[in-house]
Amino acid sequence: MIAFGNDYVLNGNSGESKNKFLLKTNSNGDAIWGIQSEKFRAFDPGDMAMDPAGNVLFISKDPAADAYHGCLHFVDKDGICKWSKDLSSIEAMQDIICTKDGLFLISYKQKGAYIDG
Repeated sequence: MIAFGNDYVLNGNSGESKNKFLLKTNSNGDAIWGIQSEKFRAFDPGDMAMDPAGNVLFISKDPAADAYHGCLHFVDKDGICKWSKDLSSIEAMQDIICTKDGLFLISYKQKGAYIDG
């Protein structure tokens, strides 16, 4: 859950298929908007961040894609998905954060990216 002013954005998954959902509520718990799709599946922890304007960036899995494939989605403060971008070779999602500049920083372990030391 992320707080934005008096509103909150919750994320999680539901059902056996672990369908990803986002839900924005006000401080009374009343729903403002929600997003859920059979095409979105939950990824690992640390899979969502919000910028100072209330926009959300989150990652999901597409069940039709290979196991190391993810898809980033940018949802504006009104719950409209503005764009999606495919990412491949994700072995482990680590975190998505918003920097103090309002930019998103994404950290993940890339499949096959091992360093011998």
